[in-house]
Amino acid sequence: MTADASAFTTDFAADFPSDEASWRRAAEAALKGRPLDPVVNAKLVDGVAFEAIRPRAPVRAIAGRPAGARWSALARMDLADIADANAQVLEDLTNGSSGVALVLTPDGLGARKIDALDAALEGVMLDLVTTVVETEPLGGAQAAALVAALVEQRGHAPQDVSVLFGLDLVRDALLAGSAADPASVADALKTLNGLGFSSPVLLLDGRVAHEAGASEAQELAGVLAAAVEHVRTLAAHGLDPKTVLDASAIALAADGDQFATIAKLRAARLLWAALRREFGLADAPLHIHAETSRRMLTLDDSQTNIVRSTIAAFAVGVGGADSVMVLPYSFARGAADGDARRIARNVQSIVLEETNAYRVADPAAGAGAIEALTDALAEKAWGLFQEIEAEGGALAALTSGFWQAKIGETAKARGKLVATRRMPLVGVSEFPKADAAGAPTATSDRSGGGDGGGGQRTSRR
Repeated sequence: MTADASAFTTDFAADFPSDEASWRRAAEAALKGRPLDPVVNAKLVDGVAFEAIRPRAPVRAIAGRPAGARWSALARMDLADIADANAQVLEDLTNGSSGVALVLTPDGLGARKIDALDAALEGVMLDLVTTVVETEPLGGAQAAALVAALVEQRGHAPQDVSVLFGLDLVRDALLAGSAADPASVADALKTLNGLGFSSPVLLLDGRVAHEAGASEAQELAGVLAAAVEHVRTLAAHGLDPKTVLDASAIALAADGDQFATIAKLRAARLLWAALRREFGLADAPLHIHAETSRRMLTLDDSQTNIVRSTIAAFAVGVGGADSVMVLPYSFARGAADGDARRIARNVQSIVLEETNAYRVADPAAGAGAIEALTDALAEKAWGLFQEIEAEGGALAALTSGFWQAKIGETAKARGKLVATRRMPLVGVSEFPKADAAGAPTATSDRSGGGDGGGGQRTSRR
């Protein structure tokens, strides 16, 4: 039996006109009398415009991950007990995860010596997973040495192991009030490069500013300023700009604003290429690590966080992240239990296996609204980056309080929007559940939300 070929010869596209007037009529019909302009002409919290209805733009593939390349779906290894941590990470890796966020902080994994770390990672093949090292402030060099020693002890070739070692002078200053000794960072970079590690040593971390209230553009500007700060500071220790930038990855937060998150990751690559050009360097691959936002997590009706995290995971997948950490929905209450971790793991599996977003290189390329927002964020971030440089650089801008004040203004503006319900939070300001109970946490619970900031009730982006 064969199908009638004539049934498939209709000009399918003709039934779905795509001119702007048609889109506006469709949107007006969906709004049922509500005004159109406030919906399709929105602004991010810092005034960056987002026009939802725009004509198709020229296609330019920005997101760096090639078609068919999967991002690494990380499992957070933050249980204090070594045996519990090992059991959990093996469960994660055998059920969908392809990497590990190794949380070597006081409220994370209790492994500070090589034997303890080896036991915690027993059964984990370090040459087959991506490892992102999360350290306490000022502890990056020591943690990097510990992980490198374990790689050597297990006989892996360093060039075959994918590790983001996580060193960042500016992140340390943001969290601890002072930066680590630049000599220790320079020595770590030289040592790891000398051993043959080819993965990034520096992880320029935008998440800290995000959790403090920064806008998308401020988060990007802070990352650029951190990159230049490392180039400037490490030059005194014999490291040239190419060595420093080639050894750098960046970390960004992903929240429930799908389009802004996609555009932010795409803008990050544009900005990174522009920064390299300023140093006379050709473009080069940039590893972007993304983590779902902590500040968007609610304590009340915390199951709503699953939806937020799913949107964020999809957005960074489309935006071209190379590694992704989806935090468990109950993260704001402490170390998550097995069910919350399973859901976080499955969110990534759904986004990877059921949406197939990884099969397309830069799916947002050519979408007029996202292309315009990408450019607007890049332009805004570059201007803010120049303001930081005018203050003397990232560390000087922190010492003077300039950058904290800028982020504080944005956080205050966002707080006002949340308080007046113009930025709704489902489960808190919208549709609250009167009898909302706290989400269960792991037996080896810890207080707070971990390094970099815990969950809050009153902020979404």
